[in-house]
Amino acid sequence: MVINPQFPQFTFFSEGLAAVELDNKYGFIDRSGQMVINPKFDYAYRFREGLAAVKLGNKWGFIDRSGKMVINPQFDSAGSFRGGLAEVELGDSSYQINKQGQILLDPTCVARP
Repeated sequence: MVINPQFPQFTFFSEGLAAVELDNKYGFIDRSGQMVINPKFDYAYRFREGLAAVKLGNKWGFIDRSGKMVINPQFDSAGSFRGGLAEVELGDSSYQINKQGQILLDPTCVARP
């Protein structure tokens, strides 16, 4: 066994890291089980395209693999990046953002009923 069972919640490894819950906060471990991003997030998704969506309070943002916040928490929900874009929600609307956190105002923006 490489990593002893110690985390109540975890994600699959992605890009060499896995999100894990410890004391009701989420951080990230490497494949040896070493904590590489300290647990400080209220929730976290796995890494995709070098970024992971993380929740702080009631807002979502994105961190890089060093744990640096690269897109500040500002969204009501967020998904993972695919093809350089991630879906986010603000209020009653869904948008796509790029890796700089810019909302793309194009026909993919949809208002939800």
